Amino acid sequence: MLYKKLIEDHLEEAGYVLSDGDIQLSYKEIHNCVKQIVRYFKSRDIRKGERIVIVNHNSLETALLIMACIAEGYVFVVTHENAGESELKQIVKDCGACFIAEDVHREGGGQDYLWERPLCLKEDICYILYTSGSSGKSKGIVACQKQVNFCIDGIQERLNYSRTDHVLCCLPLSFDYGLYQLFLTLESGGELFLVRGDLLQKIPIWLQLYNITVFPSMASTVNLLLDMGILKKNQVSFLRMITFTGETLPAEVLKRLNRLAPHIE
Repeated sequence: MLYKKLIEDHLEEAGYVLSDGDIQLSYKEIHNCVKQIVRYFKSRDIRKGERIVIVNHNSLETALLIMACIAEGYVFVVTHENAGESELKQIVKDCGACFIAEDVHREGGGQDYLWERPLCLKEDICYILYTSGSSGKSKGIVACQKQVNFCIDGIQERLNYSRTDHVLCCLPLSFDYGLYQLFLTLESGGELFLVRGDLLQKIPIWLQLYNITVFPSMASTVNLLLDMGILKKNQVSFLRMITFTGETLPAEVLKRLNRLAPHIE
C-alpha cells in the first residue's frame, strides 16, 4: 500500500528524489537498493511484522532502510544517532526488536533479484517512534500504514509539495516531522536533501547551494540563525516556504523573517 504510493507508482519518472549533496538517487535506484536490503533481511530470516531498530544518521542509508522496511512489511523503529547504550537497549526491549540496523547491507545485485513482495494491508503497523521522554521514560508511538497515508495526504493538502521543490531536511528522521519530509517528497516527486542537523552554520550555505525551496524547521533553529546573523537575503532567494512544528512560533521570529524575505510563506 504505502510503498506503492511512495516508490512503485513513480518508477518511470525521471530525475532524482533523494540526495545527500554528493550522491543522488532516482526512484528506480531507490527501488533496486531496497531490493538488495530486503534480500539481506530475508537472509537473516526476518519476517513481516517483526521490529527492526534503525540507528539514524540522517543519511541516504537511513532513508533506504526505512523504505525497505515499508516495502517488506517490517516495523521500523528509528532511534537518534546520539542515543546512549542504555536507551537503545530499553527501546529494543520495549518494542521487541529482532535486529538493529546501522548500515545498508547489500547481498548481490538488486536489479535482477526476483522479489515477491508481501501484501501489506492498511492495518499493518508501519513504524514505532519514541518520544523524547520529557515527561519520563520514552514512550513508543505506533502508526499503521493507513494512518501514515492519511497524514501524508493531510500535510500535502496544506503544504502542496511539487516536483519542482527542493526540500532541505535537517530534522532527524527519528523525529516525526523529519520522517514525513521523506514521505512527502517521495509522494510529490521533488528532491529531498538529507543533511546533519547539528551543523547550524552550514544551513544558509545549503539553502543557496541546493536551491532549496522548502525548509522544514523548528522555530528555535530559525531564531538562532537570525540571532547569529548568518542568514542572508541572497541565501533564501529560492525559498518559497518555511514550515515549523513541535513548538510555538513567536511572533517576533515571524516579523524578523518577513523583514529578511517577505516573499517566503
